[in-house]
Amino acid sequence: MDDRGLNRALEDTVDEFRQRGTTMIRLDNRLPTALLTPNEEIHVLQIIREALSNVVRHADAANARVNLDPTNDGLQVLIEDDGRGMEGANDRAHHYGMTIMRERTLSLNMKGMHGLETLRRPREDEVDARVIMLTVSDVEDDIIAALQAGADGYLLKDMEPEDILDCLRRATRGHLVISERLGELLARSLRNESHPPEPSEAGLTPREQEILALIAKGLSNKLIARQLDLSVGTIKVHVKHTLKKLKLRSRVEAAVWAINSGADQR
Repeated sequence: MDDRGLNRALEDTVDEFRQRGTTMIRLDNRLPTALLTPNEEIHVLQIIREALSNVVRHADAANARVNLDPTNDGLQVLIEDDGRGMEGANDRAHHYGMTIMRERTLSLNMKGMHGLETLRRPREDEVDARVIMLTVSDVEDDIIAALQAGADGYLLKDMEPEDILDCLRRATRGHLVISERLGELLARSLRNESHPPEPSEAGLTPREQEILALIAKGLSNKLIARQLDLSVGTIKVHVKHTLKKLKLRSRVEAAVWAINSGADQR
């Protein structure tokens, strides 16, 4: 979503789905500005897009209405149509994006600490545990925020169960894990930003290059410290300097950069 906000994005979305088929879609939006956070706006927009996709593709509806109303404790989104419904939707919910919509709704409804706050708490208390984010959000800012907050991995809930289990096993061995699709997203993002193209141009010391290569292999600070016979605190300092020189925000970005530039071949 761009800086025009949710209201303009909703208008564009309704126009887009009107043009996709013959369904006449009406938007009734009573949301005040700044009611939701940017992340919440993205989730709401994606829920509405998935629902409208179902209406246009499966419901055979002549008319549909998208209604958004603020409530005392949040937001109500109502999407209704005059179509024939979706036969067997309960048995094939995943085919109609129901699972993803449900997960996005759950993300919006979390009470108390949200995911990042829950993540930061054990890090601040120096709890020796591996923390993996399992989420529906593939928004780049969410990924970076989680990794900067100390997540040891970032996995999407639409991954195959076997792949999730494999990532969790690797995480218990000290490796940083991330969904393959998100690695590609980060790689594209890095190519669009200004970063040193090669390690020699970044001004990395031999030790920093050595640590960067180990980061690219997915090793945690603790494993790197053990392999190089250094303290974890020393490794953290080197990682911080490396990220600053590379103009990167997280160790995952550093790993992607290292692989793309060949700096992992040490």
